[in-house]
Amino acid sequence: DHNRVHLEEITGVANSDYINASHVKGVKGRRYIATQGPTIETVDDFWRMVWEQNVNRIVMLTNVVEKGVGKCTQYWPERNDMRCENFRIKFCSEDEGSDSTTRQFELSKIGSQVVSRQLTQYHYTTWPDSSVPSDPKVVLKFLKEAVLNAKTKNPIIVHCNAGVGRTGILIALDHLLEEADKDKGVNVFACVRSLRESRMCMVESLMQYQFLHRVLLQAYYMGYTSLSNSSHFKPPGINHDYLVLKSLSTNDDYVLPNPATTNDDYLVR
Repeated sequence: DHNRVHLEEITGVANSDYINASHVKGVKGRRYIATQGPTIETVDDFWRMVWEQNVNRIVMLTNVVEKGVGKCTQYWPERNDMRCENFRIKFCSEDEGSDSTTRQFELSKIGSQVVSRQLTQYHYTTWPDSSVPSDPKVVLKFLKEAVLNAKTKNPIIVHCNAGVGRTGILIALDHLLEEADKDKGVNVFACVRSLRESRMCMVESLMQYQFLHRVLLQAYYMGYTSLSNSSHFKPPGINHDYLVLKSLSTNDDYVLPNPATTNDDYLVR
């Protein structure tokens, strides 16, 4: 509760300050809000949060429906304007790519003296349900466009369905790529444990935990970090525990250790 996002209370409405969202620290001055995908019941609160937190960048890592199951409501307009509570969202443009779509909106609060705000949504559209992307390069490209190139110091909203699995991967990658540059090595386990102190269950499955290592290795080979030119760092340093965990991947009953309770000896060295 120490870092949950507090909405401005609505007079006479119980619990109107609550939304399932958490402040999560980023790197290089970046700040995140990790949240669940908006539902029909919470879409108004979602736009309240966007406005009150002065957000101008939203990263969406799920589709509205996956395998016939609803993951989040479509909280944005496709072509016409959309009204949610006291907010008007105006569609401006859409750029659809093979793996992601970028949409531009104009957000205004009805009756407010504040001028309308420009808002960009980066939507990863090909993340497979209950799995991870097959090509880490696509994730790195999306991360660079949606997060790493961001000039804003305002919070960046990141959401998937529950706001912990895919959301945790993206925020963890931001931390780990910076750590690789700064410290000439990475500690994936410690990073995940730290994120879970901000929001429970971040990077929630063994498959997702392994995928973090795959993306980091890809970043190394693609030259995304200074480690690529470092004689003091070798790829096995990144995937030490990945090789161990890979042998467990066929065990469906295996549960990812809880970073809050696991002995520090488990940390990647």
